[in-house]
Amino acid sequence: MDTTFSLGSPLGLNTEISLGGLAGFGAAALLEAWLAAGTYGWPVAFGVGAAGAIIMFLAEWLHQWAHAQAARRVGYPMAAVRFWSVLAVSRYPADEPPLPRSIHVRR
Repeated sequence: MDTTFSLGSPLGLNTEISLGGLAGFGAAALLEAWLAAGTYGWPVAFGVGAAGAIIMFLAEWLHQWAHAQAARRVGYPMAAVRFWSVLAVSRYPADEPPLPRSIHVRR
């Protein structure tokens, strides 16, 4: 099983990241830095790469936060969001009953 780290609960959404997620964002930062190095040089490129990886993380987190808001509105809230790579998955309670299709689609 992959090791997971808690990133807290910003805006009420429990957030976790796995070692694969850390590696994915690290690789994205290095790739973005490499791509920027030809234009800006290496010192600036590392900052560009880090900023790009942070923006990717925040965009995916905001996407998942919107799913969490929709889930709360229909009465079946998310338990957490887990980054397993540069993408994340919504985690729901293990004891959640099967949902009607209309609720699942709204969520």
